[in-house]
Amino acid sequence: MLLGRKSQNYDKVATGESLREFLTGDGLVGAIGETWRRQRRLLAPFFTPKAVRSYADVMIRDGAQLCERWDGLARSGVEVDIGEEMSSVTATIILQAMFAAEMDESVRDVKDAIETMIQYSMLASFMPPLWVPIKANREYVAARKLALGVIDKVIATRQQRPSDTWPDDLLTRLMRARDEQSGEAMSAKLLRDESITAFMAGHETTARTIDVSLVRARDPSEVARQLHDELDSVLKRSDPAVRRSERSCPMRCKS
Repeated sequence: MLLGRKSQNYDKVATGESLREFLTGDGLVGAIGETWRRQRRLLAPFFTPKAVRSYADVMIRDGAQLCERWDGLARSGVEVDIGEEMSSVTATIILQAMFAAEMDESVRDVKDAIETMIQYSMLASFMPPLWVPIKANREYVAARKLALGVIDKVIATRQQRPSDTWPDDLLTRLMRARDEQSGEAMSAKLLRDESITAFMAGHETTARTIDVSLVRARDPSEVARQLHDELDSVLKRSDPAVRRSERSCPMRCKS
C-alpha cells in the first residue's frame, strides 16, 4: 500500500534504467509514473488468488510430468541439475499460461532468448555500447530480435482473429483489458513488454526459489526435518490440487 500511495518516493528512473532498456520496456516492473499506475490498474485483476487458480491445471500437469521424468531418471541412476530442471519447467509453464494456443517451436525458442536478455540486462551497465561487436552484444541483439519478433507475431496473429475465438490465456486477458479511466486497450508494444515481464517474473524467480527449497530439503538439518514434516502433514501424498479459497491458493503436490 505504501508503494502505491507514495510511489514518488521510490523512483525507478535510475535503478531500473538497464532493466527497462534491455528487457522489460514499459512492462510493469520497469514502468514509471503514469504508465506504471495505468498498467498496475490493468494487470491487478489477473493476479488475484481467484485469477491465479486458472493457471493451476498447467502447473499441476507439468509438475506431474516432471515427477514421472525424474522417477525414470532415478531408476536409471542418472543425475540431474536441479537448477536446469526448475528453469525448464517454470519456463514451459509460464509460456503456456501466456501463449496457450501458440506453443510451437518458435515460442519455445523465446525461453532461451529471454534468458539471454535477462542475463545481459543484469550486466548492461558494465557493457560497451551495443554497436560494439563483442560476443555478449551480438548474442543479446540476436536474442532480442528473436524474442520480440515471435511475440509480436503471436499478438498480430491473434488480433486478426475474432475475439470470441481467442484462448483463455494471459495474453488474451491482456488484450481484452481496458483502462477504467480512459477505456483504452494496451498497445501492441505494451502487450509485448508485459509478456516479457510476466515471463521474467514467473520464470527466473520461481525457478530459483524452488531450486533452493529442494536443496534445503536434502540437507540433514532441522530445517529439512521441518520441511518434510510439513509436506507429510499437509499433503498426505495426495494428488496436486488447489485450495478453493479467496484468501489463499497454495499448491499441493506429492512429497
